[in-house]
Amino acid sequence: MTTMEKLELESSGMCYNAMVKFGENIIIAVTNFKGETLCGVYEFIETKEETGMGDIELRLSLIKVSEEVFEDTGHAIKWGLEFLNK
Repeated sequence: MTTMEKLELESSGMCYNAMVKFGENIIIAVTNFKGETLCGVYEFIETKEETGMGDIELRLSLIKVSEEVFEDTGHAIKWGLEFLNK
């Protein structure tokens, strides 16, 4: 399990990254130094009401990691949104 804060810290060494909150989910796209971009989709497993904490400190559980490599973070985020809207 992780949090938005931990994901941001862990991906800060990557060339490009993007994180989007979409309802009760987080979509993160990370591009490495080779230009390879992957996407991960997480869901919140805690609420603000339960913990009294903000979104960035709530625990997340990984739902899915893309199997394909994307050309950029925008396409990776698009994949994450499409995955959640199935």
